[in-house]
Amino acid sequence: MKAKTGIVLGVLLVALCSIGALVVLPWLQDRTVVTVVQETISRGELGIEFSFPSGEGAYSYIEPVLGTSTEGGPIGAFVMIKSDAYTDYLNAPASGEAPPAMSIFVFAESETATVNTGTTSPDRLTKIRTWAEANSGRTLYNLAMSTPEEVRIDGAKALHYKADGLYPNDVYVTFYKNKYYLIVGQYDGESDPQYTAFKDLVNSILFI
Repeated sequence: MKAKTGIVLGVLLVALCSIGALVVLPWLQDRTVVTVVQETISRGELGIEFSFPSGEGAYSYIEPVLGTSTEGGPIGAFVMIKSDAYTDYLNAPASGEAPPAMSIFVFAESETATVNTGTTSPDRLTKIRTWAEANSGRTLYNLAMSTPEEVRIDGAKALHYKADGLYPNDVYVTFYKNKYYLIVGQYDGESDPQYTAFKDLVNSILFI
């Protein structure tokens, strides 16, 4: 059941890793000096800005061009994977599971979407929770290991929970200006430096 519930997110991450192969791998192979820089990504059309450590000694970055989705899929995706793990994944004889990643997915609110709350204008947190439940294949909401808690990201209300899966998942779901944001961090345990890196990524997010 766990594998089936999270299969959409897993397939999406593997697909995005493969999309980046032709661009990221040559860039890594051509560099001879291990460098790390703080990179800021700002996408006004998607309403988001964030920062992360980029380079051979840090993270590789994948941002496919997705356009407008008509089937409920993301209209924007940002994936960050440790550069050494990503290179190993791309050089493997046969592609398997993608390495743990830090990901941000952006979804447009459907004009025909309805929220069954008994009110015409559900509060923001109810709206987020209903969307997360309806999209559990992506949000891993059904695999939440405890009751999701209310937090804020750049002042916007969000749900935060940890979910089971191939890797432990730290998940945030929020809503801003007619867009849902799914923010997922995968790691090998809370002692993994990537756990701290993901917290820093979340703290850097600005909605613009």
